[in-house]
Amino acid sequence: MPSLSAWDSAAKKAENKVTYEADIEYGRKALDGFLRPIRAVKGYKPELHFCIGNHEFRICRYVDENPILRSTLSLSALGLVDRGFKVHVFLRPVVIDGIAYAHYFNVSSNGRVMNSKHGQPSARAQVQNVGMTAIAGHKQGLDTYIKECPAGRMRGVIAGSFYQHDEEYLGPQGNAHWQGALFLHEAHNGDFDLMELSLGFLLRKYT
Repeated sequence: MPSLSAWDSAAKKAENKVTYEADIEYGRKALDGFLRPIRAVKGYKPELHFCIGNHEFRICRYVDENPILRSTLSLSALGLVDRGFKVHVFLRPVVIDGIAYAHYFNVSSNGRVMNSKHGQPSARAQVQNVGMTAIAGHKQGLDTYIKECPAGRMRGVIAGSFYQHDEEYLGPQGNAHWQGALFLHEAHNGDFDLMELSLGFLLRKYT
């Protein structure tokens, strides 16, 4: 949602011809492209979950600042529910198979919520602070951690980059991070077998 970004000036948005309508259209097209091969598999109807991230949440924040637009702008415009997703509130973790998912986790080791927009500093800290297996996006790259416990493993994953472009704000040294998708096989009671699929591998195999 660059149209609602607080970081870019109105002049820059105008120069790049950024509009709210275009943001919504691109988002819907991306969802349809993601879902097309899934729906093409006969008899395959997986649960679809979407954890609202800070970029989608720009819509909510903008409406809070401009209440007059409450009936005009909303998350429903993204078309998530229409496409079969269960939508989860920004930063409210959803637990599936003993695994907590959120865009990022902002709790400290004493259980208090931190006033941070960056999430946990590492997958290890994420496990320690959340107190269970926890998976987040938000931050570029791939960071994983396993804590062996008498009652079973607790695992941490932070993986927030699945795109082909360089991020200008990261500069020339900040775009070498891992990009790809993750599969969690045999997920049960907070443990799973992790399979990494890099973006490079996917592009070579499917394009």
